[in-house]
Amino acid sequence: MKLRIPSMNSLSKIEVDDANIVFNYLLKKKVFPEKSRWLITGAGGFLGSQILNVLSRAREKGYDCEVVAVDSTIRGNKRDWYFTSALSVEHDVTQPFPDLGEFTHILHLASIASPKFYRKYPLETLNANYLGTVNILNIAKKSGSKVLLVSSSEIYGDPTAGDIPTKESYRGNVSSIGPRACYDEGKRVMETLGWIYNEEYGLNIKIARPFNFYGPGMRLDDGRVLPDFINSIISKENLVIHSDGLPTRSFCYVSDALRALLQITLDSQPWGIFNVGNDETETSVLELARMCSELGNEFGWKGKILQKKSEDLQYLVNNPQRRMPDITKIKENLHWTPEISLENGIRRSLEHFSGTVK
Repeated sequence: MKLRIPSMNSLSKIEVDDANIVFNYLLKKKVFPEKSRWLITGAGGFLGSQILNVLSRAREKGYDCEVVAVDSTIRGNKRDWYFTSALSVEHDVTQPFPDLGEFTHILHLASIASPKFYRKYPLETLNANYLGTVNILNIAKKSGSKVLLVSSSEIYGDPTAGDIPTKESYRGNVSSIGPRACYDEGKRVMETLGWIYNEEYGLNIKIARPFNFYGPGMRLDDGRVLPDFINSIISKENLVIHSDGLPTRSFCYVSDALRALLQITLDSQPWGIFNVGNDETETSVLELARMCSELGNEFGWKGKILQKKSEDLQYLVNNPQRRMPDITKIKENLHWTPEISLENGIRRSLEHFSGTVK
């Protein structure tokens, strides 16, 4: 399989459009500050790279917006982090930070999120969410920063049927051992640390629980189903399903995700936990493959959908059968709703990765 890994050297029209959509949304909400200084961990990853695009729009619009972009590059995220007035720092968040000054806002994104990669780096994944979070929160304590801890819908594990759609109040059905535990339990301890620092020190801390974000910026060697399908279409290869195709997921396009994450960060309330996802896009793996194949035809793809057992014996271990968010809380508290349909989001992703939009 030919792997296409996105570069930050130049932005596609889709990325520019997404960044403008997100920043214009924040302006409409009147929440973006005239002056701010941001610390972004995991800045070379999927969400970090796209958040930098949004903050770049802020500077272009005349806002005094300074950024320190931090990444360990453990997954080879040697992207061009170019950002006006930014300091790009290659640093492992589990280690003590150099003196980087004070910050108004901190977004803690540093964690491997792909099962393919966190099974390869289990201790690094767990430590980024435990030790890394401790380091970040201590920086926030000195600065009085607003903090966003990006958790995961994986903290819910495999919810019972009566708890789907899943609310933030659901306590989870998670295994503390096994190939996925380093990520799931890492995110759970991250949330506990956030609660403690809010209770003990009065920090403004928010927690976001993403449900299957996708779009420009994601890595196509990620090992998860949608990046795999998009990569196969771009590479003119068959779509391969490594299960019975029945598990379902709800997918949220990146511009919708960033509108939510940044609005949560900027909100003045001192504490909050929010699901972030699209409750109208739940689809099975097989249905997703069929949608991707139909859209792939628009890009010259002529392959087939195949089902094949994965060579990875742990591929399906502790893999939830169904994942769908209840997003009532974020709708009612922040008046945020997702806007990009799954079909439109996949098409935008294909346009970006295929290079048909310049």
